[in-house]
Parts: sequence; C-alpha cells; structure tokens
Amino acid sequence: MTDSSSPREIPFDFFVSLCKAFADAAPKRATLTKNQPKNQVSHYVRTLTNWVQHLQEKHASLPDGTAATLLLFLFPEEDVSRKYGMQETRLAGYVADILGVSTDRDSRGASLRRWDEAGTAGCLGQEVRLLMECASSNEAETRCLNDISTLLTELASSSAYSSSSVRAPPASRRKPREILRDLYAPASPLSAAIITQIILKDLRPILYPLKETHYRAQLLEYNSKAVCMLTKEQAMKVWDPTGKLSQAARMCASIEEAVAAYEHPEGLLQPKIGVPVPIPKCIKGKGCKDSLNVLKEASKVWIETKYDGERAQIHVEVDDTGRSKITIFSKSKRDSTMDRYATHSIIRDALGLPDPFEGGGDSTITPRIKRNVIIEAEMVAYSDTTRKVDEFWRIRSLIASTAIGVRGASYKKAQPHDDCSQSSLLSNASDDGARRLALVFFDVLLVDDECLLYAPYWRRRARLEALIVPRPGYAMLAERVPVVMQSREEANLALREVFARLQGEREEGAVLKADESRYNDWKLRWVKLKADYIPGYGDCLDLVVLGAGWEKDRARELLVSPEVYTTFYIGALSNVAVIEADPTTRPNFQIVFTCSYGLDRKQLEEFNFLAKNSDPVNYSAATSKHMSLLPYSFKLNPGLAPPSVMLPQPILAEFYGGGFTKAPRSKYYELRWPRMTKFYRASERSWRDGNSLEEFQRIAREAVGRDRPHKDVDDFCKGLWGKVQSPSVHHPEKRKEREEDWLEKLERADGKIKLKARKLDFHATADRSRAEKHEMPAPAATPQKQKMRAFGSVTNVLPTPLVSADKGRPNEVLLPTPKPTAGRPRRTIAASNRENSAKIPSIMATVAQEQAQTPEAHANPTPATSNSDVFAPPTPPSSNPGLSPASVDQSFPTGPCTLRAFLQHAAVYLARDTRLRRPRWRAPSSTVVPFGHQLNTIDALLIACAWDSAHEVEWAKFGVVFVDDSDTTYAWMDVVSRPLLEKRATLVHAGRPLGKPIFILGLSMMHVDRLEEEVPVLERAICRFG
Repeated sequence: MTDSSSPREIPFDFFVSLCKAFADAAPKRATLTKNQPKNQVSHYVRTLTNWVQHLQEKHASLPDGTAATLLLFLFPEEDVSRKYGMQETRLAGYVADILGVSTDRDSRGASLRRWDEAGTAGCLGQEVRLLMECASSNEAETRCLNDISTLLTELASSSAYSSSSVRAPPASRRKPREILRDLYAPASPLSAAIITQIILKDLRPILYPLKETHYRAQLLEYNSKAVCMLTKEQAMKVWDPTGKLSQAARMCASIEEAVAAYEHPEGLLQPKIGVPVPIPKCIKGKGCKDSLNVLKEASKVWIETKYDGERAQIHVEVDDTGRSKITIFSKSKRDSTMDRYATHSIIRDALGLPDPFEGGGDSTITPRIKRNVIIEAEMVAYSDTTRKVDEFWRIRSLIASTAIGVRGASYKKAQPHDDCSQSSLLSNASDDGARRLALVFFDVLLVDDECLLYAPYWRRRARLEALIVPRPGYAMLAERVPVVMQSREEANLALREVFARLQGEREEGAVLKADESRYNDWKLRWVKLKADYIPGYGDCLDLVVLGAGWEKDRARELLVSPEVYTTFYIGALSNVAVIEADPTTRPNFQIVFTCSYGLDRKQLEEFNFLAKNSDPVNYSAATSKHMSLLPYSFKLNPGLAPPSVMLPQPILAEFYGGGFTKAPRSKYYELRWPRMTKFYRASERSWRDGNSLEEFQRIAREAVGRDRPHKDVDDFCKGLWGKVQSPSVHHPEKRKEREEDWLEKLERADGKIKLKARKLDFHATADRSRAEKHEMPAPAATPQKQKMRAFGSVTNVLPTPLVSADKGRPNEVLLPTPKPTAGRPRRTIAASNRENSAKIPSIMATVAQEQAQTPEAHANPTPATSNSDVFAPPTPPSSNPGLSPASVDQSFPTGPCTLRAFLQHAAVYLARDTRLRRPRWRAPSSTVVPFGHQLNTIDALLIACAWDSAHEVEWAKFGVVFVDDSDTTYAWMDVVSRPLLEKRATLVHAGRPLGKPIFILGLSMMHVDRLEEEVPVLERAICRFG
C-alpha cells in the first residue's frame, strides 16, 4: 500500500475527523427555523470550508484525483461506476465473520442482523461502530484515502453491474471476504462505520445522526430545515471558489471526469463522448398559468409532448473506417448500453449509419454525422396494435427480453411457466412481438465535435431535425406546439388547449422550453407540467391502510429512527361479492402497493399515534398458520417487502398519484408516485367506504386507456346479433369528452371559472333570467340552436348510504347528505300547504303566483316540489300536426326499473355546478347515462324534446334533468325550473304543443350503491313538465 507518511497523501483518519465534525452538529428545532434566512450559509458548508483550508495548509500539493476521491466518499450515491452488490443483510454477514461474532439471537453480533428494528438508529454502520467499541482498543486509522479507494475499486470489480472500466477478469479477482477483511481489520470503530455506509452508498446516517429517540420528538420538534444537508454543488464550490470545477460538472455528470477536466483543462471545455452530460432539472408546473409565469421573460415557448418512457442519452462515435460505437446512459447516469441493445439498430438507421456487423453496410446510405454525436431521446414501448406509445411498465419486459448481459440473463431465469390470460395483464408477460422499444428524440448536445450546449433551443431543434431520419414506430421526433408570449392571456389559453388535448390522448404531460434557452439554462429553465402536479387533479382513490413499516430512504429524509412508521401498505377489498352474499364472510384484502409520501410531519405523527395505540400485530404473527390474530385475511403483492406490523382494523385514507403502473410479476394496477393526503378515524369514515379492488382496477384501466376485460368478445357477440357495440376508450368522441373535461379543469385551476358562467354559473343564470323575464322574445324570433353533443366525465367513486324517498309523506322533499359519512341521519323538509310559501324556494312560489293569474295556468298547473306530484297536463290544440304525435309520446317506463334502464331513451342534462367536485358517493355520469345521450345545455335538451325546434329527434322519447337536491339554496330552480316554466307559458300562449315530457330528478338517485336497484323512478321525480 501507499506510504501514508508521504506529504502528498491524505490520511483517511483526516476524512474521519470531517465526518465526526458533521455528526457533532446539533440540528435546529422547529421553533428556531421559522425565521431562518433563505440564503444563510449552513453549518456544514462552514465546517467543510474550514476543513479544506486546514487540508491545503498541511499539504502544499495534493495527488491528482484527490477532489474526486473526497467527493465520492462524501456522496457515495454519486459513484455510478463502482457497484458492490451488497445491501445490509449480506454485508452484515461478512462483517460478523471478519469480527468473529455470531448474529444468532441473543449473541453479541445479533445487533448486526437487527440493525433496522425498533430501539436502533436504523444504520448498520452505527451498529458496527458500537460492536467494535466494545471489543477494540480504539486504535487510530493509519491508512490514506487512496488506500481505501483502491480497495473499494477492487471490491466493485467483481460486480457485473460495475462499469467496464472497473470490472476485472475473473482470474485476477480476489474473493469479496478477503477484500473486506483488508478494509475492516485495521479500521477504528468510526472508520469501520464510515466504510460500511460508503459500501451501502449512503453516508447520511453517519454525517447527520439522530439526536432524539422518541418518535413524537423526532417528528414534531424538528422539520425539514432542522438539518441543511450538504449538497454536491456546495462541496464543489468550497473546493474551488473560482467555479471552474462547477462549470466542468455541468459538462460531465461523472465526478471523476469533471475533476479530471478541472485539473487538466485542455482547450475549450465541452462534452466528451462516453461521459454522461448532466440532465437539466425541470421545475414542476402547478398549472398552465403558473408554468408560463416561470418563462415570462421568453418571447416564445414551445410545448413539447412528454412521453411516458425512460430517458436515454445516446453517445455515438464513428471511427476512420466508418464503424460506429454506441454508448447509452440512463437518467441515473448508469451505462445501460447493453441493456438497451434493441435500440442500437434504430439509432444507426435514424442517423444513416451502416450496421458494423454487415461488412460496411449499404453504400447508398448517407451518414448524417462524420465523427460523433450526443442526442437525447425518450425510450418508449410502442404498440403495433394501437399504433401509439404503450404504457410505461411495458418497457420492463421489452428491455429484459432483448438485453445482453446480466439483465437479460436474469430475465430468462425469472420467466413464469404458468399461463396468463390477456385480461390478467401480468406485468412481465411476453409481448408476443406486438410491442417493441422505440425512441422519441427531442434534443442534440454535440455534433461532430461542435458543442451545442450554449446554442438556443430553436437552433438545437433545427439541427436535430436535420440529423434524424424519422421512421414511425421506431425513430420519431417529439411533437411540439409554439406559443407566442406577446399576450399572456392568449398564451395561457393556448397552453390549456394543448395540454387538454394531450390529456385527451393520455400522454404523460408536457415540457415547456423557451425558444432562446440554452441547455441546462438556469435563467430559462425547463418546466414540466403533468396532471398530478396540479393541486387536486391527480388520480384519486380511497383505499385502506393495512400495514406499516420503516423504510430507510424515506426515514433518512425525515431523520427518524425505526420507531417511526414511514411506509404504509395499501390495499383494497377483493371479495365484495362474497360478503354481499354472506355478510359473515371474513374480508379479504389484496395489498397492492406501499406509500411513503404525502403526509406532513404532524399528520405522520398523528397516524403513528393512531397505529401504535391500536395494538398492531407483528407481521410474522399475522401470517402464522396456527394463529388468527386479525379479523381479516390479506395477500401481499409479489415483490413487496413485508411490513413490520399489521393493523387490527384497516384505516381508510385518500391517495393521489400520477397515473397507474404495474410492479414486476403483478397483475394489478397500482398508483404511480402515490401520496397519502388524509386518513380517517373509524368514527369519521369506515374502511368499507373505500374503493374495492374491482373498482380500483376499473378506474385504473379507464385512466390508462384500456377497455374492460373481454370487451372484444362482447363486441363480437353483439355484432353477430346485430346489436350496437359500445365505443372503445380510444373512440374519438370519448377522447373529445376527456379533452373538454380537462379544459374545464385547467380553467378552474387557473382561476378562469367565469369562462363557464354561461353554462352552469347558477347565480349568473338566475340574474339573467330575472332581467329577461319581461322581455322574452317570441318563438319565431328565437335563433336556431346549435346541434347537441354528448358530454361525460369519468372520476373516482366512493360508496355511501343513500337517503331514500319516503313514499308515505307526499309533501316531503328529501335531501341527500353532502358528505358520504357512515351513519349520518336523514335530513327532510316537511311543509304543509300553509307553510309552502316559506319552505318552497322563492322562484317556484313566484312563478306559481304569476302563472295562477293567467288562464293557461288552470289548464297547466305549476309543478309542485313534492316528489309524488307527477302529472301530465292536457295538450292544447296545435296547428302543427307534425309535432303532435311525437310531442306526447310517453315511451318511458312507468313501473319500477333501474335508473340505467329508465334513461335508455332519454335526453339527459346534468344541471350541476362544474366548479364543484363530484361527491364520491355519486356515480360518474358516464356509467349511468347511455353514451351520446348526455347534453351540455338546457337549450340542447329543449331541442331534443321538441320544445324549441320543429325537427324530430327520434332517439329521445323524453327528457331528464338531474339537479342537486342537496343544495339548500335551491339555486337549480333558477337554472332549470324558470326556463322550463317560461318556455311552457310561451308555447301555451302561442297554441303550440309542449313537446316530449321532461322529468326533474335529484342527483341523489345516481348513488353508486343504488344503481342496480329497481325503483319507481316516476314516483321519485321532483316534478314533471309536459
């Protein structure tokens, strides 16, 4: 080994002193961080600055690569070239063997096996230090930094996941146990702890150890500002205050290469083939208006489609003979060239390069590059069946089945032997040639040694389009739309329309790029806009928490010990039908995924308190065949690590996510990037109110654009019998509905609710109705209305008890509970005839009085507010014989039936306030109203029911208006009842028929738990017109 007494060598013990200085710092309590200045230099930056100054004073000259070694020790997670293939369990076994202790229960080395249990710090390195302090004499470390680095490189040389520059041939390798013995045997306790965490790629628990032991103090007395952890960028700035090292790091994502470029600058600093270029960090846009506000200084912004795939930075180098070498880096800077071998031919074809294995290739091909190129692309799964980008999780099996090397070998071993139906969609199922990997190119950084990092975006894109030879389904260019920033309002509108279209097409999102921005521009940064970034607009589900545990990565972000439950196991009820048939059946849950984010520290403390005081059951006891300690059964999804405890009673919680995906070997969809936003105590909401597993999967299929299972078979059978087939989720009309729905959401998010006031702004409509009451134009002067169009939305549903009508009280108006809570009492408003003026909303009473003063009112009495007052007024004589038969056609069910059956021949309008979210107890309209039968306006309903047009709409036999019968202000009467009453008065006065009947129903009838019940719908109607 190197002589540590050399003046140029840095003792490893000197680095250990730096780690100890970091660990000795006391974190700030939450009460002391409220008024902390934003730009205040942290204690750790000052500590590192003093340490570097002391180092430079002791060593006039330092060996080359010292900065790289130091940075890789401080930030071992940045060391992408060295992989050790060890986690805590395996490394603990090696350490126990080297120290000569046993890890059996109650033995001296048992703490190495129980490093993550309650009562510990949750750090194997700390357990190694405590164990060695009990047995060693605390001798000082005598080795230098390079000694430790050399041994770590040797340890990584045997891992198949290390870079090719690190891997050594098998004949020259030593066994890992021998190398670890050289690392640990001469080490001091603290040195051994640091080495342990460097191997585990996480030095945080050594640098920022826990100061409190009780979980409440850890969560409530500290916050995210308690410890301002040192960043890589700060460390580089301390080492080189001139900023040259930081500039080199913006060109080279590899710390070793960045330090080498800083120490030995050779001409112009530019990207290097074979060294990854750092990827820009995007700002998260919280809405269209917010996203464009970030780029307000730009003259033009491009809205580039964000495809759901894996980032690929592609380096291509062409030698003098014309042979090309391809290197591909992933987003994590890992060399994934052989993992993505299936894309090599796509890359060469896109650049016009010959295949090196075909003897020089086709001489007619004109190469687009001469020496080298660095291009960026999104690697996606492309489906030949749908002719579009497929779901993200499909990439996994496509890579594994085409990879060369360790990843491809592991895939072949893990292939399942049991058959899986297409409907099960097993997440690692064979693709049968229907899918393949494809590339969507979106940027270029280097062309023939010409650096484009400082070129504006418009120039880089022009060069990219000149380079790439597009081939649909293989090599494509990212779609983009320009937005001129001259008018902020018009720019916001354009972005909303484009993003709504992307959501209608189920794309992942958009990336906004300023026309004049450079690559990784700090002034004009890229802005990523996704649906779940907009508050309240991600995919939302109500699911149950069944288990809890401690997850080290999340715990180290929060600086909490294994005493704190940081990760929760989320599931859904899988045997709903069995329980409905036999209520005594034991509930069975499928645990689908885990969630570690969403709750703030106070909420997390409350959940921990609730879970710990519910007498949780240890997971091993809960799964014992000889014990039944839980009132339910459960099944854990493949690949999920078991929880620490299971809860005796499931807890209902609300979860948001960014779409849906599938884990390896799982047949169930799960939320992507899940976040728990709230949870409910049993007294607030029962776990039975959550989405069932079937509902969960149905919502997921709709969100990702998949038809229900076996729909193709159903459509085939309907075709045989000449029946109408239901439209696919990719039907243009459904896509348009989704697009319009998203446009409304984006307008609400940007505060543009007033743009929809003419549709469903109740108060604006009421004011307009009052103003126009005495100046209503004659029917002949009424302008021709536009054609009606279908409207619908699909959101999440939540079951809740329905408030049913009481048939025994004719003057009773029933109001559903606005919040779906268990056991909520019914709310009724009963009124006698004498009290009607006070109880009935003013609009109905006023119009009734006005109508009572006209002769027509006696022939056509005012509709009552009673749900039993359903009547059909006599039809006046008409001079238009073409309308009379159709207008009085009563082709509607008169007996008990389901709501879906009642609406089969109805034109439907939902008079709801689009600014308000749909209650979870109410089913989505698309699941109740037949496709194409839902209209957008009351005017369209009048046309369909022949009240405002001489044209016959054959499919509409009658009309139905759903109103919010839980609204105590009765605002819907101004929107619905007044126009209908006034229109009826106009028709009667002109001697024209009233058209087809229109029924007013309450939205409470769309309760998800009552859709299959057969009820007397006509008796439940609030009133009837015509």
